[in-house]
Amino acid sequence: MGELVIRGVPTSLKQDGWWMASASDGAVTGNPVDGRVLDKSILDAKRFLMVVGLVLLADFLFWKHSVGLSLFLFSAALGVAAVVSLRPVMSLAEWAVATALWFASALPVLEYVQLISVLFLGLGHFGILVWMVIRSPLIGVMRGIARLSYLIPDFVLKTCLAIGGSVSNRRHMVIRKDTMSGWVLPIGLGSVFLVLFLAANPVLENWADSLFEIELSLDSFRRLTFWAVVAALVLPFVLFRQMAKQLSAQALPFEGQFDFDGRLINAQSITNSLLMFNIIFLLQNAADVTFLWGGIALPEGMTYATYAHKGAYPLMGTSVLAGVFAVMSRRYLESSAWLRVLLIVWVVQNLFLVGSSLARLDLYIDVYGLTYLRLRALIGMWLVMTGMMLLLWQLWRYRSNLWVTKMFAGIVLSTLYICCFVNFAYVIAKTNIAQNDGQLDVSYLCTDTRDGIQAVVTYGKDGGSKHCLPYRHSWSPQVEGWRDWSRRQARLDGSLIAYDQLETRAAPSQIDDMRRPNLYQYD
Repeated sequence: MGELVIRGVPTSLKQDGWWMASASDGAVTGNPVDGRVLDKSILDAKRFLMVVGLVLLADFLFWKHSVGLSLFLFSAALGVAAVVSLRPVMSLAEWAVATALWFASALPVLEYVQLISVLFLGLGHFGILVWMVIRSPLIGVMRGIARLSYLIPDFVLKTCLAIGGSVSNRRHMVIRKDTMSGWVLPIGLGSVFLVLFLAANPVLENWADSLFEIELSLDSFRRLTFWAVVAALVLPFVLFRQMAKQLSAQALPFEGQFDFDGRLINAQSITNSLLMFNIIFLLQNAADVTFLWGGIALPEGMTYATYAHKGAYPLMGTSVLAGVFAVMSRRYLESSAWLRVLLIVWVVQNLFLVGSSLARLDLYIDVYGLTYLRLRALIGMWLVMTGMMLLLWQLWRYRSNLWVTKMFAGIVLSTLYICCFVNFAYVIAKTNIAQNDGQLDVSYLCTDTRDGIQAVVTYGKDGGSKHCLPYRHSWSPQVEGWRDWSRRQARLDGSLIAYDQLETRAAPSQIDDMRRPNLYQYD
């Protein structure tokens, strides 16, 4: 009796039999991932319809509309597409945690769409998907996100080339007889019903007329380009399972390439550096003690504001570099107790240096007012000071570099997350109005910090002048519909209505302020 040999497995079974893969085939434990090689038939009918649906959704949400709530909804749609493709095996509790984390990362976008809120949305979005694949702690997830930065462009390019080759070879043009017979009845009878409904409903008829009224123009070309770009961007989500295996593959190309040569950086060079750095920092700190707190007069022609302005930002950059150097020096401390003392002294000097920078900046703000750049510098200096205090605790308690890195990263991310919900324009406007001594820069108040209009409304209700009247004609409500809605923008539009209802007098000097040079120094 002859031996029965089955040559190959049907394509449909290969594509749907991912659950039969073993860990030795490259699947990630706890989350089976399709490990087959990318081929020219990767975009089947279901995935193609999913791409078309996401493109149409993006057109509906974003084309000629400002972003707002629409970004939140599209992120959710992309996440659903990726999960449908990945099909992760997760418990109900894990699903609940993943959903809660995604919603937390998307909340800043619902508050206000800005660069930092979009970054949090992206980190949360990709971080959760990466975790579903590799089930790794935070460090592994961050590495996975870093890998996506070069995996996604490469995957999109290869997929588009594969799809193009498939179309050119007409591999998707083959229609089986059973497939054709299965669609003749629904398409034929459905077309009849559609024609009858269009004839019976004038509203649907108007929609159909506008849908099929195609005009070739530059705007049409832009829209087609928009569709093509969106289709390329959504491919990694629709085909996320095909790309997922590479997330847990080899390390990043640049990982492990930053091991410093012991001949350049060693215990002796670190000791010599700390000796020199301590002397240099001591001179700078002595100057700050003399002029900022010692009451010694500055050289003729130099004001305290100039002294503060010249040093605030460079000193913060110096402290950041010092912190990096301190972390690098940590592994050499065991070779010498003297080296440990030098490093502690240097960190303490850096703490004093950051404190001097804060004093300089506070002095400058008192003279010239608050701006976005100065507010960011304040936040940055407090973060640097916090990092220096962590370094000091690390040295005192013999903590590892990984500990101090995790702690500082957590503090920075928490601070930035909170900043997403703070209207800094209002903070700036309120501060400058409060310290108004007749030198208020109305132009900066009413243009650069127009999102702080509530501060102007409060000032007007308290009996002050109704500033910003010359600029009112350029203001308009920003929320045009539900797509571009955000919580802060809706509040600002409400403040604009409250401003129009103010009955306080106009500020007599604001027209003159428009012709003056800016009172604030913005550099």
